[in-house]
Amino acid sequence: MQHRHNSIDRRAVTCFLWMLALAPALAIFVFYAGVVHARLVLGHWPTLSHPDPKQIHSISFAASYSVITIAIFLTSLSPLGWIAMLPVAETFASLKSFVARIVVYLVSLVTLLTLARIDPGGFVGWFLD
Repeated sequence: MQHRHNSIDRRAVTCFLWMLALAPALAIFVFYAGVVHARLVLGHWPTLSHPDPKQIHSISFAASYSVITIAIFLTSLSPLGWIAMLPVAETFASLKSFVARIVVYLVSLVTLLTLARIDPGGFVGWFLD
């Protein structure tokens, strides 16, 4: 029975580490999916203050807005998740797989921060308005 418990723990740790590694990439995807959703609801691309995202009266967009907010919040907490997982990851993950996950995380985080900084289309400014 102990062997089964360890394999479940190993799968849970592996899954959680990949979720942490992909969190910024998923936040990018969710954000731009929400922008496309706003485009479909409005009939035009949203621009700064036109309209305020909270003024789009669509239940489906309200759900998208909430998911985007949650994704951004969880991504901002992901460094704490990495710190918390270090002792567990040392036990369950090989150095090679751990480094691979960290590289995926750092590349997607740098991409997220770069997109937020350069803000192509002005969608980050629109969302935060």
